[in-house]
Amino acid sequence: MFYKQLGITAGLLFVFGLAACSNTTSANDEDNSSSSLSSSIKSSSSTGTTSSSSSVSSSASSSTSAGSSNLGTVSGLTAFQNATETWILAWTYAEGSVSEKGFQIDKFNESKNTWEVFDSVGVDTYRYVFAVKASGTFRVSAYKDAVHSSYSSEVTIDGDVALTDLSAPSSLTAARLAPSVWLLSWNYTTSLVRRESGFILEKYNTETQDWAVVDTLAQDVNRVVLDSVKSGTDISLGSYRVAAYDNLGRSDYSNDVSVSIQTAYDSDIVFKAPTGLVPNVVISPIVEIVIPTNPLNKTVEQSEYTKSLNYEIIWVEGDVEATPITFSYTKNSVALTVDAANLCNSYGRIRLVWTDENGIIDYSEWSVPTGSKPGTNTNLVDNAATANCPQLK
Repeated sequence: MFYKQLGITAGLLFVFGLAACSNTTSANDEDNSSSSLSSSIKSSSSTGTTSSSSSVSSSASSSTSAGSSNLGTVSGLTAFQNATETWILAWTYAEGSVSEKGFQIDKFNESKNTWEVFDSVGVDTYRYVFAVKASGTFRVSAYKDAVHSSYSSEVTIDGDVALTDLSAPSSLTAARLAPSVWLLSWNYTTSLVRRESGFILEKYNTETQDWAVVDTLAQDVNRVVLDSVKSGTDISLGSYRVAAYDNLGRSDYSNDVSVSIQTAYDSDIVFKAPTGLVPNVVISPIVEIVIPTNPLNKTVEQSEYTKSLNYEIIWVEGDVEATPITFSYTKNSVALTVDAANLCNSYGRIRLVWTDENGIIDYSEWSVPTGSKPGTNTNLVDNAATANCPQLK
């Protein structure tokens, strides 16, 4: 089966800053009692890149200048694990009149019943990635030199906290792009709490009455084109569903959707019978139908999946219906020589014939019957011809 993947930019759960992370620790009050605390950490910027710091030694307690109203406000502190089970702290920041130099992470020392500086990250960085499994209670403040903002709420990391579920795709839909080509698309909100590695596409097997994987798709893909006709037999028909996956497993499945020849064409594809047809009669005797340029079907004409595009007409002379005749889509008229007795009693119906790259054909609906027969579209171009068809006056 041949698939084409179409990528998009996924949305993020958190909004991160643009600057790279810093591992500079903040200044400590000389009056604070000293307690050495070392840890190897990784900090991450908005781009998601990480960098390891050297072992950090920090003194106990927090800055004596905490609570400055001129710095902004740190809020929404949360802790979560990513797919590799690494713990991450994340927060939001509302800027104040004084620009911060970075953010300080404090950890509560239960044995000493006091807060200690754990580490810091740079300006515009709103998360902290631990290099090792962490536990304890943490808080965050913005700082500039020896001045700190008010503290965030506290968050406790417990090794027993369950891993966050992987987000599931939703709103799976199917649309037709050509007679034997379909587009599946779905919604997906990427979360940095647990980032997907890609997506699994499954199709229902009616013989085994079970779902089977038919393809895996890359990260950030939310559309796939089904273009799988072989030897004139369509193997795309059936029901499909999608799930996200990572190295720890998969998400719940999306809704399932059916793909068939009854599936509506995509809203960008206009496949309709010609409109605005104009009949004409001449004494030869000939009945003619003029086909104006039909811009509606330009999307079909210019589709990458189109092999050919033609018209098909059925003439009715008197009460006798003729065999359908195919003619080029580029022609702007079609004519029929009739018996003189049927000059004023004939008409035709036209439809579009679309053959795609796989040789599969689809037909538009028929046009309005148009010609010289009373009761059809008889808006004659050559008014002089009405002398030959007095009933049309």
